[in-house]
This record gives sequence, structure tokens and C-alpha cells, in this order.
Amino acid sequence: MVRTPGAPWARAAFVGLVALAILLLGARAAVTIRDADVSDFRCLYEAGRLVRLGEDPYDRAAWTAAIASDPARLPPCNEAFVYPLWTAVLASPATLVPLATAVSGWEALTLLSVVASVALLARALGRPRIGAALLVLTLWSQPAFSLVANAQLGGVVLLALAALSLALARDRAVPAAVAWLALLLKPHVTLVPLAGALATSRRLLVLALGGLALLLAATLAILPAWPAELARELVPQGRLADPGVDTLWGLAAALGIAPGWAVAASVLLVASIAGTLPRRRLARAELVALLVPIGLVITPYARAHDQVALAAAWAVALAAGVEHRDRRLVVATAAVAVVLSWVLTALTLAGLPLGARVLVPYASGLLAAYALRRRALP
Repeated sequence: MVRTPGAPWARAAFVGLVALAILLLGARAAVTIRDADVSDFRCLYEAGRLVRLGEDPYDRAAWTAAIASDPARLPPCNEAFVYPLWTAVLASPATLVPLATAVSGWEALTLLSVVASVALLARALGRPRIGAALLVLTLWSQPAFSLVANAQLGGVVLLALAALSLALARDRAVPAAVAWLALLLKPHVTLVPLAGALATSRRLLVLALGGLALLLAATLAILPAWPAELARELVPQGRLADPGVDTLWGLAAALGIAPGWAVAASVLLVASIAGTLPRRRLARAELVALLVPIGLVITPYARAHDQVALAAAWAVALAAGVEHRDRRLVVATAAVAVVLSWVLTALTLAGLPLGARVLVPYASGLLAAYALRRRALP
């Protein structure tokens, strides 16, 4: 569990801020549950239902029939399912209950996942005291609001990242491999942490790749052609030229410039983060925390709700702030997690491209790199 502050005033502030955040997020979740048929979760639900019924979620005809049962209320799904088949398989049990019931359970699980993730991240960094501040900042961040509003996978992804960080910090390869496999639910936003984690332990490498092989074999037995079908969908759906995503590629598309500029910009941004790092070997949990924002900077496709995973980077900044009694780091973390994320979102309502919100993971990466340098000091 998250350790509460010791001082009475701090404990009261913590309880008040968390309670208010849960109340506001719960109210937004109620709206999502009411409109379950047009939520992001509907896409995952329909993919799971098609798999349970023995149909192909990558077949456009079957997919359109599933999501367009009411043409007046279309969910924000892609032209066909664009996640690995195992994501749909794991969602299939939820389709045994009505959609609204499934979304209700998912929203509750999402909030519980965020709370549990914060506790795990604090322990992974050896600073349980930061849990309270991290929980407040995460719950009040715009990515958390977007996560609940869209009933997306970010809560489970964050929990997997936190579990992976703790398992690596404690050198426990089996739970680390389980958490690593859970990150495959949404690999386009977790690819960099997935790759980086494998470099930390030879045993994890063997277990993770072995688990991936079993996962692939099991899903190929269900639908042998799914990798080829998924690959065929990724290019024609034009995700590298989507001005509605929160990435450098989305920003380039919105500004009408070539995607090559997004590649160049991502290299420069990652280089600036790397240049801020200390000249020491990072602890495993620190490495995961740094790779999360880097992954969100370089990925072509991500949205604001995926940025809740940045709590891993915010945890590093708070840990350094506690260790050195540096209030500036704490304030800077709040400024990035809460102020910057909400200000950029507000500006998008005035015409700022959504891709500009890639500044949140970039700022989080810079902040984490600076904090890691501070943690290296006596």
C-alpha cells in the first residue's frame, strides 16, 4: 500500500487530494460507462468477442459488422483490430458480460492499478515515502483523466512497468518475465522498455523470449495468419501520418511536413536526454524509468492516456528530491505531470496540434535524467 505522510496536516492534504481526484475520476468514469458503446474499450471488447466466437478481428468485414451495429454511434476504432491477437484473447473473458458491466469493472481495475503501481514504483526505487506524492501527481495528471475517459489499457501497462521495475530491483527473474510479457499487451508504446529490460539479465532474456514463443504458438493455433494480417493493416491505416496522435509523427502530420523530420527530431530529443544522464551505470529500476519517456518520444503512435506510464519517470524525480531534500525537483515534477499536461491539453482546444503533447514525455525524460544525476551525488 501507499505510505501516507506522517505530519497531520500533510496526511489531511493527501487524503483530501486523493479523495477529490477519485471523485472526479469516478464521475468521468460514470460518463464513460454510460457511453460504453462509443468508448475505446468497445474496440477491445469487440475484438475479444470475435475471438471467443471463432471469428477474425483482422478481417475488415467481420470487424465492421461488430463495431458498426449502430451507425449513429460508432466507437473510435481503427478500420480493423491493430493489436496483437493475444490482447484480444485476454480480453475475451470480459465479453461474457454486457459491455457496460465490462467497462464498469475495467474502470475500477484501472484506478486500482494506478494505486498499486505507485506503491510498487516507490519500493522499486527504495523510497516508499514518495508514494503519497506520486499518487497525488499521477491521479491529478491529464494522462490519468484521459485514461479513465477512454477506458484504455494504460493502467495495466503502468502496473506491468511497476512490477517489472520492482522485480528487476530485487533480481527476481520469474516475476520480471511475467511483467515483461504483460507489456506485450500494447507493444507500440512499451517497445523501448521491453528491449531495455532484456539487457539487464540473461535469465530474464531466456524466460521472456521463451514466454513470448509460447504466447505466439498459442495464438497461432487460434488464428495462424494473424501476424501477416496485422502487418497488412498497419501500413494502409496510415498511422505514421495521423495528426490526431500525441507524437512527433502526429505533430509533423499536423504541420504538413515529412515524417523524416519526426525521425530527426526524435534522435535529437533522445540525445539531449542521454546527454543529461550521470556517468554511472543505472540501477535496473532507474533504467526502466528512463526508457519509458524515451519510448513515448520515439514511438510513431501514442495518445495522451498512454502517458500515464510516465509515473515511472516522475517517481525517479521525487526519489531524488526526497534524498537531497530538493523541493525544486518536487515542484518540477508537479509542473510536468500536472501543469504541463493540462496546459498543453487546454491549448489544443485553441488550435495547438495534439502532437505537441509529446512535450510531456520529453520533459519527463529530461527531468528523470537530471534526477538520476542528482541521485549519483553523495
